Amino acid sequence: MKQIGFKNFRRFANHLTIDFGNINLLVGGNNSGKSTLVKALLLITENLRMLIDDSDHFINAREGEEKKAGYHPEFNFAPNILHDALHIGTFERAINNASDSNEMLLSIVYGNIYKVSITIIPNDSPELPTAPIKEIVIEDLRTELTISLNYVEQVAEIHLTRDLNNFDELIMLFRHTNIKIMDYKELLESPSSIEKFDKILERLNEDKTRKLQQNELDQPGFFRAVVREDYEMLERRILQAKEEFIFASKLDFSNGIVIREQFDKIRMPLPFLNSSFMRIGRYYREFDMSDDDEQRTSLDEIHNYLYSKRDYFRRLNMTLVRCIQEPNTEYLYAHAVNQNTLYRINSQNDYMSNTIQEYFCSNIKKSDEEYKFIQKWMKVFNIASDFVVSPVAGCEAYTVKIGTIGTSQKNWMNLAEKGMGSIQMMILLFKIATLIRKYKGIGGARRGFMPVILIEEPEQNLHPSLQSELAKLFFEINDKYNIRFIVETHSEYLIRRAQVLVGDMECKTQEETDERNPFKVFYFPENGVPYDMGMAPTGKFLRNFDEGFFDVAAKLNMEVIRRERKK
Repeated sequence: MKQIGFKNFRRFANHLTIDFGNINLLVGGNNSGKSTLVKALLLITENLRMLIDDSDHFINAREGEEKKAGYHPEFNFAPNILHDALHIGTFERAINNASDSNEMLLSIVYGNIYKVSITIIPNDSPELPTAPIKEIVIEDLRTELTISLNYVEQVAEIHLTRDLNNFDELIMLFRHTNIKIMDYKELLESPSSIEKFDKILERLNEDKTRKLQQNELDQPGFFRAVVREDYEMLERRILQAKEEFIFASKLDFSNGIVIREQFDKIRMPLPFLNSSFMRIGRYYREFDMSDDDEQRTSLDEIHNYLYSKRDYFRRLNMTLVRCIQEPNTEYLYAHAVNQNTLYRINSQNDYMSNTIQEYFCSNIKKSDEEYKFIQKWMKVFNIASDFVVSPVAGCEAYTVKIGTIGTSQKNWMNLAEKGMGSIQMMILLFKIATLIRKYKGIGGARRGFMPVILIEEPEQNLHPSLQSELAKLFFEINDKYNIRFIVETHSEYLIRRAQVLVGDMECKTQEETDERNPFKVFYFPENGVPYDMGMAPTGKFLRNFDEGFFDVAAKLNMEVIRRERKK
């Protein structure tokens, strides 16, 4: 998730977008909109997951009503279905009351690849937790393709501004084969042309013939069989790309091309359409033939082009579904902990007990890095040096004890005997360790699908010096495991430590700082829109906080000094 946007949601009537970094610190006064951003993020991610699953929550057919023809998804604001921390409930509570518009917009960007926007309209029954979705818009940010699904009119529009074909996919295919891409590098550079495709095919054939003559492909062995298949696969895909290029060359993209079609006539698999309206295996429809010969010819050309891009739309579906389903969003809200000595698994809303159970079921042993990770940060936060989680009554409940390494566990104390700050930190460490174990081994392109942890005021009940250690904790976890954070905080100590960590990088230029700095501090003013504070190579903020924020302590200290001088 790279960006969140919303309009006419809660206190924000005008359109607002926030571009996330790896560690995002949300600061500002009470009721300034920090929680609004978190709620928007949770709402859109959970609703998109339910849409992908084609959940019954989205079918607009209620008891006593005649089911409407077509597919009418709904947006769910119910905290009992989504997350107990949302506390929104209905469309009426979520929409900005001062706005003249009755439409709400939420949008999200996944990995600089896809942007998905949802427009929601009021429900006829305002007390219900759902509201109709008017439109979903999917944008492929790489190809500039836009798909608009209007559920009121039951119409889909595909907007093309340029040819969807490029060499990027072919380059990726080469890299996943045993064929040296360097031998074809100059031919895989844009722009595309028929001559380039022919030369690639010719070179592939020459290369394969040479290896056949030298018996490099005929000798037994799994590797050589794979090489033979690599050549055949690349030849097929390059022939297909050439065909796509020929069809595209007959179209004029200069003013854009719009294909508009009713849902029940679509034969291409498009995202967020009920499966009953898609014909998987048939990727195009017979366009209605016009009496105008010129227009009929144009439709035929578009028809051929879209059919040639059937694999593109199939991949778009698969990739977008993965983007929506894979990122795991964890929310740790304030007051999510208690001082119970026995953590019972009897409620889905008991975050603390569920977190302890998830950790225990992860089967993390003392020799594992996740266990040592918890031990390390327990010491940093002055909790203890070791711990043990024990099941009770067949895992119906759990106890957590802490103590000193090398001492008898009989003398250890229950975690509940520590302060609320220590308990909250232990739950955070359990959750992070569980996520590290769950996502261990993910690398390469999939590192962008690592989880995001949203935390509300983690500094609660912590000593100021320990509050500053939170920045170091987030920094290490993001750097080592690529887990990202969105943190609501009022802690000046956490913010100042983040500045120091950026300064410790000793970046030479602002460009280098912007590239390497994992922290983004967003300030939410009482009136106005949030903004990124930005950081210089030294860690100094590039913008200022409003008066009364992070300068109160300094002003009070100056007042004490003035009074002292008057004596």
